[in-house]
Amino acid sequence: MPPHSVASREERDRLRKELLIAEKALTRQRDEVARRRRELPWVRVEKDYTFEAAGGATVRLSELFRDGKDDLVVYHFMYDPDWELPCDHCCCWADGFNAYLPFFEDKFNFAVVAKAPYERLASVNEMKGWTLPMYSSAASDFNKDCEVEDVVVKAGGKEILLSQAAAVSVFRKEDGVVYSTYNTSQRGLECFNAIWAFLDTLPNGREGWHPKHRHLYTGKRFEKEDRSSESHKRRKSQD
Repeated sequence: MPPHSVASREERDRLRKELLIAEKALTRQRDEVARRRRELPWVRVEKDYTFEAAGGATVRLSELFRDGKDDLVVYHFMYDPDWELPCDHCCCWADGFNAYLPFFEDKFNFAVVAKAPYERLASVNEMKGWTLPMYSSAASDFNKDCEVEDVVVKAGGKEILLSQAAAVSVFRKEDGVVYSTYNTSQRGLECFNAIWAFLDTLPNGREGWHPKHRHLYTGKRFEKEDRSSESHKRRKSQD
């Protein structure tokens, strides 16, 4: 990092006040975006998708609405059935979701859905010490219909094919009918993880920061602790 400019506190405070104007404008813009998001039209979900839950139980999408709450937020967890480990970024996000889960459940239903078999998801839940409601979509086309399967993304100026992608989908159930109300992916997910906001306050910024599995999996030691799955970079085999 090159030497940074140094000034008096008075000069820094003057520049800080100028930046505050931009920050407040960004806050107002964020409020406006949130308002427009709420005004998006809904799309009726025609399929009542099935998921595998604990004990081999089958749960339908419509059954994920519980406790009289009409809203459901689904986090699409990147975990292809062929992967040894799930996405390290998704694990980082899920760490935060697990901490906030009691607050989520006070307002809306929340579920983590992945393509990997349920027993693999349960193993991750146990290793991490999570209590997240996780479901496998292996037996349905939920991931495909939600456009989180076989997705081409741009990274580092290159196009990368992901067999599974991370995303957030929001659903609403009214009069027994389930509607899709919102979805976002890629950088749209940053607002769901406070780490990025903290990194953006640092003098060096993000610096290509990447969560490492050895820091994430505290409940179990892997044979190669310093191995990262790099699952966010994996391409689905073309064979």
